[in-house]
Amino acid sequence: MAGGTAVTVLVSGCLEEVPEEEDDGGETQNGETQDGEDGNETDTNGEDGGTGMEDGENGDDEDSTQDGEGEEDEPEPAAFEVSSVEAPDTVEIGTQFEWSMTVENTGGEDGTFETEVRVQTPGGDESTSTVSVDVPAGETEDTVLPFRPDYIGEYLVTVEETGDEFGIRAVERSLTIGETYVTPDGVRLTLDTRELGSDIQPIQSYSYTSEEGRRIHRAGPEEKFAVLTVTARNPTREPRDLPTYDEFVMVVNEDAEYESTERLARDAYTGGTSRVSKEGVVLFEISDRFDRGDDYQIYWTRVTSEGTAEAVWSTPDD
Repeated sequence: MAGGTAVTVLVSGCLEEVPEEEDDGGETQNGETQDGEDGNETDTNGEDGGTGMEDGENGDDEDSTQDGEGEEDEPEPAAFEVSSVEAPDTVEIGTQFEWSMTVENTGGEDGTFETEVRVQTPGGDESTSTVSVDVPAGETEDTVLPFRPDYIGEYLVTVEETGDEFGIRAVERSLTIGETYVTPDGVRLTLDTRELGSDIQPIQSYSYTSEEGRRIHRAGPEEKFAVLTVTARNPTREPRDLPTYDEFVMVVNEDAEYESTERLARDAYTGGTSRVSKEGVVLFEISDRFDRGDDYQIYWTRVTSEGTAEAVWSTPDD
């Protein structure tokens, strides 16, 4: 009964003292005292109690695990910024260039950067294009875009999504005699000479046929004629404004300027609005102090409401 009392005390959780009993009741069969047995049973109950603690500890672990899972941070959504832009400062009209921008994804998820890119021309007109580039989380990607200015002046490029802006300055198209320039209307314009090596050889006169028969047209006193062949190709069957002969100006040695003059021969270049291509000769009456080997430049300029287009052809360097 004493042992039963001890179990009851420990199970009940009380710390009451167990009274000693007379005779041999204070000893066990192994000579151990009841107190020692109590201690052993205390250990046993302690193990039992420990099992309860383990259950509690397991419960704490489960709670801790559940809490940890519940507290895991969700990844930040994709976020983008334009970290850099690579673009030429100056370009020539009538030619296509490329510019690029580097997009960085500063968020925690992969995403697609989409934006409108707006280009404002020197004349105030605007054009837009759509850019789309996939960027993994924490990384950067480059995207390349074409750029072709048709008019002289400053072009303003705006990335709508981020507000980034930059300018590109367009200047006249520079070519060597014999090369081709594409006008804003899409006309392929080529200036050439009849001389080997695209040199200009001034002449004193040329012949032509009139109603009175064959005639000679001579340059004025102390002057010569500089002759150029102009080809304006219309790539479509739609009407195009081909350059006219009086839109060409010649500059010699960078110090003398001459406007084109009328050529009397039937091979004279006319130009104007046309559905077909045209070819002919443009004539300049220049000082006779100039000759083959001097520096010749021929300018074509057209001013419209959209802007100014200009190309210059030069004789090749020696």
